Formats: sequence, C-alpha cells, structure tokens
Amino acid sequence: MVGGAPSRPCRSDVTRTGPASFYPGDEIVDWWGINFFGKAFDSHSQQAFTEEFVAAAKARGKPLSIPESIPSKAHLLDDPTTWSAWFTPYFDLIRAEGIAAFCYSNRDYTKVPAWSDWGDLRIERSPLRDAWESVLGEGWVANAPFND
Repeated sequence: MVGGAPSRPCRSDVTRTGPASFYPGDEIVDWWGINFFGKAFDSHSQQAFTEEFVAAAKARGKPLSIPESIPSKAHLLDDPTTWSAWFTPYFDLIRAEGIAAFCYSNRDYTKVPAWSDWGDLRIERSPLRDAWESVLGEGWVANAPFND
C-alpha cells in the first residue's frame, strides 16, 4: 500500500499534527506518497509539510513517491513561467530526495467539469514538451514516450 498525503494539507488537524496524524502504520504501508497540485510549487506551508513528510518517510525507511501531480490552473499552453515556477522545483525535489516514482497527470482538465478551470495540462500539446523530454531523457528516470 502507498500511504499518501496532499502537499498542501486540506484539513487544519493535519496541519497541526503533521503527517503522522493519518498514518495507518508501518505494517500496512510499503511506500509513502505525497501529491502535488497547484500553480505555485514552493509556498511556505507546502514546503514545510513536504520537508516533514519526507523526513518521516526516511526515518521509517520507506521509499518515496509522488502518486499524483499537476500544476493545476497553470494553463500550460499560454504561461511560459510554469516551467521555472513549478517543474524546476518539482524535478529538483525528486532528484534531491531520491523519490523513486512519480506520476504527472497528463490530462486536458477543460473536459472534466469538476476541474475545468485547471486547464489543458497535457505536456505533449504545450510549449514545455521539449523541456519535459529533455529532463526525462537525461537517463535518471524510466519513462514512456508520448503517444501522439
């Protein structure tokens, strides 16, 4: 089982008590996962919670993953700052903390009524495609190519 948490806690009790407040136990959890959603990746509360989460996972000897991630509301097709504001710190965190698996939710959210304001976040349709392929082509990650 992957034990997961949002990088930006949505409940005040999680913010007060930290990731341990919802952890079911080492005997149940094999991997720790933290999700990243939002336009700004490096907010102070997000960074503090992420650091605490990573430290707790490492203290228990659990591998880290990012089961879900998107720069929601970033509008990749018309916001060239998204790479430096979101993807650069995202990949820096993955490398620095030895995160063993990550999943980018490559989807056109304009077609999903509940999240239509998140925009079209498909990398293969954005100006960021070359940068994405460059990072993934560095040889440090196993990945699948786009199916255009």
